[in-house]
Amino acid sequence: MKINENIEIIKKAHTIIKNEYAFRRSTIYIQNSFLEGVKEENYKKIDNKLKAIRQDFAKIVVMMNVIDKAYSRYVNESTLSYDLDNEATEELGCFIEYLFAKYRVMLEYIYQIMEICILPKLNNVEQNEYKGIRKINEKYEYLLRYVAENIDEDNNILNMEWFQNIRKDRNFIIHDGATCLVFGDKENLVFKVMTTDALDKEEFQTDEFYSKENGIIDYERYWGLQIAKLIVFFETIMKFLIETCSVSSNENNQMDFTYLWERNKLVDENGTVHGDKQDVLENILEKLINM
Repeated sequence: MKINENIEIIKKAHTIIKNEYAFRRSTIYIQNSFLEGVKEENYKKIDNKLKAIRQDFAKIVVMMNVIDKAYSRYVNESTLSYDLDNEATEELGCFIEYLFAKYRVMLEYIYQIMEICILPKLNNVEQNEYKGIRKINEKYEYLLRYVAENIDEDNNILNMEWFQNIRKDRNFIIHDGATCLVFGDKENLVFKVMTTDALDKEEFQTDEFYSKENGIIDYERYWGLQIAKLIVFFETIMKFLIETCSVSSNENNQMDFTYLWERNKLVDENGTVHGDKQDVLENILEKLINM
C-alpha cells in the first residue's frame, strides 16, 4: 500500500479506539443477536471465537505495554554492560515474537467466524466452489472476495497481501526456528526477522512505510500499522455480518451494553486523568498520524 493509504487506515483505527476498547462493540453486538442461517450449535462456536478475539487482543496490548516499558528502561539506562545490553535486546525480541503469534491467531479466529456466518449465504454453486478449495488461505481469500463484492464501501483492506506477509514471518518464527533480532538502537526500537542461517529473507516484500535499509523494521511503524489494519479489517467484516447476514434484534439487544466497550478512564480527586492499557496503542497511532 502507498504511505497515504497506510495513514488513512491508521486514522480509521485511531477513530475507533479513541473512545472505546477495540474489538468489543462488534463482538458484543454479534453475541447478543440472531444471525440468519446459522445453526444453533454454531452459536457457541461463534461465542467462543469472539471471546478469544477480545482476550488475545487484550494480551497484545498488555505485551505492547511491556515492550514500551522494557525499551524505555533500556534507553534510559546510562551504564549498561555488554551483557545487560544484549539481555535487553534479546528480551525485546522475545516480546515482539509473541505479537506475531497472537496476531496470526486472531486472523484465524476471524476466518472461522466468517466461515460459519457466510457459508449459509452462499448459493449452491458458490458452496460447491468453496468445498472444492483445499488450502485454508485460499478459502479465506474466497470469503473475503465475497465480502468485498457485497459491501458498499471502500474495501482496499479486504485483501490478503499484508496478511500473507505477516503469516510467513510468524511461521518462520514458530515453525522454522527463525528469530526476531532487535538491534541496540536507542533512538528507535528496530528489529528484523532472521532465518536460522542468518540470511535475510529477500523473497518477502517490504513496505517503505516501516522498512529501513537492509530490511530493518521500525517497531512502532510496523506494529502500529499492522494492528490498525487488523482493527479496520475486523470492523469491516463485522459490519458486513451485521448488515447483510440479517442480524435480528431480540429482547437482550434492548439492554445498554455501552459500558462494556466505552473507555471510561479514571479521574482522581485532583482532576488528573489516568490512562489505561490501550493508551500505548493510541499513542503510537497518534504519532504515526502526525509524523
